[in-house]
Amino acid sequence: TTSTTTTTTTLFDCNTLSVSHATSNCATTTDGSTCLATCSPGYTQSGPSVEYQCTPSGWVSSAPHTCDPVICNSISLPNAIGSCSQSNFSQTCTLTCANGYTRLGSTVEFQCDQNGAWVASNAQQATCEPVTCPTSPNLANAVGTCSPSNFSQTCILACATGYTRLGSSV
Repeated sequence: TTSTTTTTTTLFDCNTLSVSHATSNCATTTDGSTCLATCSPGYTQSGPSVEYQCTPSGWVSSAPHTCDPVICNSISLPNAIGSCSQSNFSQTCTLTCANGYTRLGSTVEFQCDQNGAWVASNAQQATCEPVTCPTSPNLANAVGTCSPSNFSQTCILACATGYTRLGSSV
């Protein structure tokens, strides 16, 4: 009598490696394969690189892999109301120009980018500029000139000879 022994090997598949806020370089997902996880843009790795191995119980690693969000430090904008506090990647904040200052629509939105910098939403340099008043108002029987000035600055015109002011000053 002859005895034949047959050995059967069962292959297992770990499926795609899923690590929060990371991507992997896994070429294969079957038994024994290894791969590294890399943090997604806007996230930084805490600690050394971690290698994962596909085992019958799934993907395992020798240490936990953590990807922390990039942080943008607090900023403020001259002549604006409010400030953007320390925030994580992709968060936004809106500043409003102070009274007498303007910027397209008078609000400026910033977003914390993947490199840890606050970026203005419209890619122009974010500034709040003084509101500029035109030259002298056109008042009948008034003399004097006013040069262009900024919000809240004053200019004095006098009445022409033979005219007197009625009411409060203008």
